[in-house]
Amino acid sequence: MLPDWLKAPRRSRSIEAGAIDGDVDQHVISMAADFSPTPAGRVDADGEYNATRFRETLLVPALESGRVTVVDLDGVAWCAASFVEEAFAPLVTKHGYEAGLLHERLRVIPGSAREHDETAALAFEYIDGAKAG
Repeated sequence: MLPDWLKAPRRSRSIEAGAIDGDVDQHVISMAADFSPTPAGRVDADGEYNATRFRETLLVPALESGRVTVVDLDGVAWCAASFVEEAFAPLVTKHGYEAGLLHERLRVIPGSAREHDETAALAFEYIDGAKAG
C-alpha cells in the first residue's frame, strides 16, 4: 500500500522572481515532491505515477499559466527515457506547442544527481524531435 504522500500529487508552487535562472515569473514543479520520487511508465496502465499523468495534471497546466515552467528533478531516484519521451514530446505532437517556445518557457533542472543531467537534455531532444500533428 502506498503511503498517503504518494497517493495524490501535491500542487506545484510558484516561486519569487529570480530564484532560478533570473526569470521573473516562474511556476516550479518539483517532480519528487509534487508528483513522485519514482516516476515510471508512459500511461495509466503502467502505474499511477506515469508520464501521461505528469504531463496532463502538472506540466500542461503550468505551461498554460503563461509563466516560465521549471521542472526540478532533485530528489527523483531515476527517470526512464520512455517516461521522459511521453512526458515531453506530446507537448508538441498533442498540445501543439512549438519547440522554440518550449525552449523559451520550459526549464528542466537536473538537481544534485549527475544522471539527471542526461534526463534534462533528453527532454529537449524529444521536444526537438517531435513533429506537430
